Amino acid sequence: MNRLLQIVNNYAIFVLFFMLIVVLMILGANIIMSLSGFRHFDRPTIGIAIALFLALGMALWFLTQDEIAQRAGVGMKLAQRYNKKDEAYRNALQAQALYRYYFQTAPIGIVAINAAGLVDSCNPTFRQMVGGLRERDCHQQPIYQFANHDAQAALSSIIEQAYQGKSPPPIEIQLAGKDEMPVAVFAGKVESDIGEDHRLVLHLINITERKALEKQFVQSQKMQAIGQLAGGIAHDFNNLLTAIIGFCDLLLQRHAAGDPSFADINHIHQNANRAASLVRQLLAFSRQQTLTPRILNITDTLAELGHLLRRLIGESINLDMQHTRDLWHVKVDQTQFEQVIINLAVNARDAMPKGGALNIATQNLTLPAERRLGSEVMPAG
Repeated sequence: MNRLLQIVNNYAIFVLFFMLIVVLMILGANIIMSLSGFRHFDRPTIGIAIALFLALGMALWFLTQDEIAQRAGVGMKLAQRYNKKDEAYRNALQAQALYRYYFQTAPIGIVAINAAGLVDSCNPTFRQMVGGLRERDCHQQPIYQFANHDAQAALSSIIEQAYQGKSPPPIEIQLAGKDEMPVAVFAGKVESDIGEDHRLVLHLINITERKALEKQFVQSQKMQAIGQLAGGIAHDFNNLLTAIIGFCDLLLQRHAAGDPSFADINHIHQNANRAASLVRQLLAFSRQQTLTPRILNITDTLAELGHLLRRLIGESINLDMQHTRDLWHVKVDQTQFEQVIINLAVNARDAMPKGGALNIATQNLTLPAERRLGSEVMPAG
């Protein structure tokens, strides 16, 4: 109803406006013809005709404005639609370029395979994993040929599960080639917008470092077990040595220095003390001895420790100890001190697999100011 009233109102305004123009045109035409001096024609008739002609022209002009406006509006809509399509096209190109950048520069191997298990595309990281092949050498090749023979069955299983729409857990396999790189494989199915089956995408992550860390962890657990076993044996052996040293002390009290048995008993006592020193070092190595700080002579301590160090570093590494004269004494737990020296010697041995020389030197040092070593602070003095 409101639309109908608006249409009637618009037409009424147009009619009134048209009649006003007709009146003005007739008056204008009569005045012009009167001034021009027409005599052979009926001036009112000519004026009315001219006025009607001009009015019809004006009406036609007003009527065509709507069509022109409509055509202009359609043109603007087409331009807007074209701009939107052009913007969508530019966005699609940008997204494609961004995808290509991520695909080519990804630090993990990415492979797209079809339903037949053939490689449609792969990124440079994957080609590097399989021996630095060229892209054309991988295109339309079976994905199974890039896996170790023992891993092809597991790879086939995860691909089949992914094509069935499942989310299979990742598997760890070895790639084919002389390096046999261990990788973790993730498989996922990608579908197109219209719902048709598309490609299967495989992501391969290099787990060489993780495997090395796992081996180191297993080895450290073995070493820890050996340390605990050595600590237990050392405790028992230390109890035996304590008894031997005690009985030697009793025998030395009964046999004076001139007694023929004194030398033999003294040798037993000295060897028992050396064995006790080795037991203490074993306990330090297994970290099963309590801290007891006391004043030590570094020169004597290192001399006693030298026998164990030579066994640890092996015959291919020459051990050389140099000591400064008048070396100051230190107050430290002997077990922890010996453990530090042992750790340094073992690290030096691992750094020289082909052999070399290990030099241990001591000297007096005075610090004018405190020195920070990592999270620890060495005070001045």
